[in-house]
Amino acid sequence: MNTNKLSSSLAALAFGAFASLAQAAPVLSAGYTSSVLATLPGPNSNFYGDIALDANGNRYVTGGLSQSVYKVTAAGAVSSYVNPAAGSTVISVAVVGNDLYVGSESMNLTRVNLTNGVQTTLASSNGTALAMAYGAGKFYIGTNTGLYAYDIASNSYASTGAGNGIFNSLAFANDGRLLISDSQNSRLLSYNTANNTASVFRSGINSVGGVAVHAGTGKVYAVSEGLNQMLEISADGSSSSLFASNLLADGGYYPSALEFSNDFSQLMYLQRGTGNQFQLAAINGFSAVSNTTQVPEPQSLALTFAALAGLALVRRRSKRN
Repeated sequence: MNTNKLSSSLAALAFGAFASLAQAAPVLSAGYTSSVLATLPGPNSNFYGDIALDANGNRYVTGGLSQSVYKVTAAGAVSSYVNPAAGSTVISVAVVGNDLYVGSESMNLTRVNLTNGVQTTLASSNGTALAMAYGAGKFYIGTNTGLYAYDIASNSYASTGAGNGIFNSLAFANDGRLLISDSQNSRLLSYNTANNTASVFRSGINSVGGVAVHAGTGKVYAVSEGLNQMLEISADGSSSSLFASNLLADGGYYPSALEFSNDFSQLMYLQRGTGNQFQLAAINGFSAVSNTTQVPEPQSLALTFAALAGLALVRRRSKRN
């Protein structure tokens, strides 16, 4: 028997067993706790993927090398929901009204009716569909070639002024800007959907992956995959601090999943499980937000600011009189 080969095999098995059990709980900022919401089928490998929620609190999850979207109910029940990728790994998901949109590695885009499960194959995306975001009637898809605006009515794509890059996570900020994880350049971009321009929101985030925004505070949470950390960033991007460490968030080229619950009290992510499994986990302790609305259109914000300025002018004139 080749003892060297046997020793290597045993070492590999031991390492695999150790890796599956060695993941400790993340170290969080004071006042926050972590919990496991559901355990999902493997493979227990890189935890890239995505999380989307419907109005009833059901979570739709992709992860690892799976070709299925898993449904995790609000009560924690798990089912293999759809498999629209036709042999390709599914990566990104988004809920728009009563439809679930699913993007895959092979550039497939599929719409799934959440009531009857009917699947519709849509126009192929311009590159691997790594991330999706919908807000205020606008739908964007981040790919390995850049950011594209997807028009639901015409089932077509348009390029944007966000530039080229591997854009593996998207989230709308409270003021209507679209935040983009530019993993290739370790930074977050801020894309103005009104004038089709982009600028740097925060740089120096090692291999930035998942990004999410708390609707109550406007604070931005971003995963630094290179350091297995999560940062808490001010709403204007001017400062950041370490929020969580010891995260297993090696999405690499693909996104690390990050998504707030509907009431924003939980920040959900994916982590290693045991054996051939992975887990949907959450960080708890955020302030809940009630009666949340869609991200406002930048044009609407401009009108609001103009109205406030006009009101202030009227008040100043009243004081003079």
